[in-house]
Amino acid sequence: MKEEFAMHEVTLNSLLALTNPTQYRIGREHIFPSDASLQWFIRKNKVVLAKAGAVVKPAGHILINQNKFDVAVLEIGLICNQLSEG
Repeated sequence: MKEEFAMHEVTLNSLLALTNPTQYRIGREHIFPSDASLQWFIRKNKVVLAKAGAVVKPAGHILINQNKFDVAVLEIGLICNQLSEG
């Protein structure tokens, strides 16, 4: 179990960055216009998001690390764009 925690440095700032999906959407409605669109994105990309530490499920419900999720959204978008061009 120690090795798993070593993968992601846990700090107070990390915990403060966690929010629920509905709160995460505030200010990002231009990307995720509905809760359903965000839920779909999380389902479609759950492995990548989990590996990036962008989503966690500490108490049985999804919480989003806002900073890491923002970076992951951009990276996933760039990859999808490259795949569609090639």
